[in-house]
Amino acid sequence: MSILRKVIPLLIIVGMLAWLIVPAVRQTPSIPEEVEAPDEPPPLTNIDIVRAVENVEPVRGRVVDFEGRIAADPVYDSQGTHLQVTIDSELGPVDVIVRYEVGFMITEGDYVRVQGDVTDWFSGKMDDGEPIETLEITAVSIDTTDPANVLAPALEVWQTGVEKQAAKIKVSISRVEFAATETRFNIAILNDSKKAIVVQVFNSFIKQGNRLIEPLPELPVGYKEMPVDLAPGASGGGVLLFPALDSAKSLKLGLTMQNVDGEITLDFSLKPD
Repeated sequence: MSILRKVIPLLIIVGMLAWLIVPAVRQTPSIPEEVEAPDEPPPLTNIDIVRAVENVEPVRGRVVDFEGRIAADPVYDSQGTHLQVTIDSELGPVDVIVRYEVGFMITEGDYVRVQGDVTDWFSGKMDDGEPIETLEITAVSIDTTDPANVLAPALEVWQTGVEKQAAKIKVSISRVEFAATETRFNIAILNDSKKAIVVQVFNSFIKQGNRLIEPLPELPVGYKEMPVDLAPGASGGGVLLFPALDSAKSLKLGLTMQNVDGEITLDFSLKPD
């Protein structure tokens, strides 16, 4: 009996505790498992927009990040800047309409990078009166860009910073940009002599391995042309453009100039960084 007297109160206490604890446990809310947010689709680039220009619905609201050329002088009003932008890709060019709340000063022929989103379908007329139906894009930022970044993006860049001088003519090459279709030499010239000089761009040459390569005959619109005539004390610079070259191999550039005394050729030996 003495054992029962001790056990029975203990059982009563345990039962009361269980009566209090079990409902509380049952009511404790479960912690939901973390659900990963779906990945945001990447911004639409040039080729995506060219593919989507026939139908706005699948891309309405999508973020864009593309580059193009201003096809006509912008229209400015109280709502901001309205642009017609030509986008190029391997599928061909298309025009889109870009609206920007800021009064962004820019002119026809400039190249820009546009970030924003697809907001609507535009149906109207182009600057020359031709009808156009295309995507309408609201930009959150527009920046001017080097035409080369749009037409032939550099796959590799040599930061050269080399300079040579002859007859008080200084020539420096700041960098060489290797693209899939061309190679660009960014060159500056200072005529520190007392004689006018003529820069013979098309007598310049590249030697790489056993190849002797001449410059391309024309620069794309927007590239800065090399100066041809430099008076005493004058300076200038631009792009010397060659066909695509092998960025893994060294090369030699010969740049020829002429003054009243004859031709002056500066030879540059360049190699990968």
